[in-house]
Amino acid sequence: MTIPIYIPPEEIVVTLESQLNATFLHFIVSKEGIVEGLFEDNDTNEHVTVIFEAERKLLNAEAELNMALGEMDNNALEAMRTMLEKMIDDVEAKLHKESKEESVIEYDINGHTLPTEYDDWFCP
Repeated sequence: MTIPIYIPPEEIVVTLESQLNATFLHFIVSKEGIVEGLFEDNDTNEHVTVIFEAERKLLNAEAELNMALGEMDNNALEAMRTMLEKMIDDVEAKLHKESKEESVIEYDINGHTLPTEYDDWFCP
């Protein structure tokens, strides 16, 4: 996964506001990583778009997670733990359900016993 890593800092936005005589509205980031700043001209109220150079970098998920966890207080960490445990329980339930659905059904021709469970391809 790639994300744009260069969003212009506030100092650049403030400088552009004064040079353009415009008010900053917001950034627009395309899927290609192009970062645009949308400004509104203070005199004409027309929109002015400024395109910034953007770098793309492979996201280091582990480092990002460690950084986010380092900024959380105990309550936020407990909430995160609860959410992750629920997600793990959901995954395990889904895996258990799928493994149960894939169980082999045996049919004994000699004893004429029928299985108690059927699937889509076998149902007498």
